[in-house]
Amino acid sequence: MINIAIVDDEKEQLNTIREKTQAWFDSNEKVCGISVFDDPKLFRESYTPSRYDLIFLDIDMKPVNGMSIAKHIRKTGDPTTIVFITNLARFALKGYEVQAFDFIVKPVVDNVFYYKLNRIVSFCERSQKNMIPIRLPEKTLYVDEREIYYVECLNHYLVYHTEKGDFTEWNTLKKVMESLSDTRFSLCNRGYLVNLSYVDALKLNSVVVHEEELLISRSRKKEFFEAVSKYRGR
Repeated sequence: MINIAIVDDEKEQLNTIREKTQAWFDSNEKVCGISVFDDPKLFRESYTPSRYDLIFLDIDMKPVNGMSIAKHIRKTGDPTTIVFITNLARFALKGYEVQAFDFIVKPVVDNVFYYKLNRIVSFCERSQKNMIPIRLPEKTLYVDEREIYYVECLNHYLVYHTEKGDFTEWNTLKKVMESLSDTRFSLCNRGYLVNLSYVDALKLNSVVVHEEELLISRSRKKEFFEAVSKYRGR
């Protein structure tokens, strides 16, 4: 399912885009959820990262324009797909500043819209992944679970060792495990949750994960070895 937000302060255009989008999904036997917003300021103030897979944004809106909203979205760390819909084509070309996927010029032409929507949805489907929120003091960072090497528990803090670096938050392994793939991650002891994709080597009482050697506890040894074997044998 693709969750979509459409933000346009012109209600007629808003409804047109919604109807065309729903028609495309119906004709292609795909499922989507569409939320519409004719108040750009309200959308920005109520925005929750990772809620939408795709956001259609008009650029020329008041009192808050679409480019400003797109910058706000990116500051949250949300990698959601942004598509500008506007009659200001020259401004849409600045979309690279906020990693916009594409832009569609008003008035919306059916064949152009459906052609682009096909590309956009295909990209969204390929991009759908399990993004894990890491609550840092200054912001919430969203990290693809595939980029996590392992999670280390230090008292009531968790340290995420990832491709982007190490990040620490106040949390518990139990809560994090509920949001992670149970086939990709496994505990080697009470203090380490390992991404099995990065297991370099298994030793008698330890595991090498991305060149780091972690202790395997006696109580977890059998289950952890079985998890590694099952993952490698997929």
